[in-house]
Formats: sequence, structure tokens, C-alpha cells
Amino acid sequence: MARIAHIRPALACLAGALLMLCTATMGAAPKAPQEDDDEIFGAAAVAPDSVRQVVQRLVGYCANIDPALQTVGDEALKTWQTRHQPYLDESAFIRAKFQEAANVPGAPPKTKKDIKNLFEVELPRMVTSQFDAMSAPIKALPTREAKATRCREYFQYIVNGKLDIALNDPKLARYLEARIVAAAQKNKKK
Repeated sequence: MARIAHIRPALACLAGALLMLCTATMGAAPKAPQEDDDEIFGAAAVAPDSVRQVVQRLVGYCANIDPALQTVGDEALKTWQTRHQPYLDESAFIRAKFQEAANVPGAPPKTKKDIKNLFEVELPRMVTSQFDAMSAPIKALPTREAKATRCREYFQYIVNGKLDIALNDPKLARYLEARIVAAAQKNKKK
């Protein structure tokens, strides 16, 4: 299975621009962010939900091959989502920050356009690309039975954690976990 870390470079420039915009609109002097920080921030905004969408599409695809796979696939998706719910929540929070930055009065039109493009064009394109990579081996099989067997294998793979962010992109997982812990500590102080 393709690793999810490959989406980071596509997000680096946009994330860097967003970080600068957010910092500038908060009144602080913009700092020159590290490229790796930009990439991880961008990946945190989209990777958890993009993996969820890919698994969701895979479930639908496999259910079309054999309707009995719907339940098995739904359980695999539910298992994955349960393990990743904190990451999905933090990712949604980061996406909301992107959207807020796009709607800040005086935000550069290019920033607004880039953010809109990221979520409306690039993210769906990445999801489709990842789904195509996962479904191609299934499509290549000669019979419905063989395809259904591969789907079951994929679902077991997902249940067993082989598509988990912590396994496939440990740096992103550590970043999200650190943000989650920091937010929890901040909320404790309130």
C-alpha cells in the first residue's frame, strides 16, 4: 500500500503561506517556517481524512463486487475511524484554521484561491489517486471471487492496523499526538 507521506510536498507552499498569513493577522512578526514544518502542517490538515475517504470508497467499491462485503468493509472502516478519531478531530481543526485564514479580511486573493484549490481540487485528486492505487490490484483479478477475496484481505489489513497513520507516517502521527496533548493541557489550565 502506498504510504501517505507523499502528500506532504504538495502542501508545503500553501501551508507556509498560511502560517505566515495566520501569524501576520495575529499581530506577530512572521517567522520563516521550516519547510518540514510546513509539510507536516499541511499533511495534518488532509491526511487523516483522505485515508478515511479512501477506505470509505474502497468499501463501496468492494460492496459492488459482492454486497456481502458491505458489512465487513463497514466494520473495517469503523475500526480504523475509532483508532484515528483523535487524529480526524485534530485534522478537522487544522482544516478549519486554513478556512479561517482564507476568510480573513485582507487575505491575499492568491492565498484564498490556493486554499480553495487545495480542498476542492487537490484533496479530491489525492483521494482518487490513492483509491486508484488500492483498487487497481483488485480490478486486475480475473474473477469476482478473486476480487472479493482481495477485498476481504484489504479489510483485514485495515483492521490489523496496516493502514494506520502511526505505521505509515510516524512523523505525522507524532505531530498530531503532540498537538492533541498540547490542546488537552491548554484546556486543563482553563
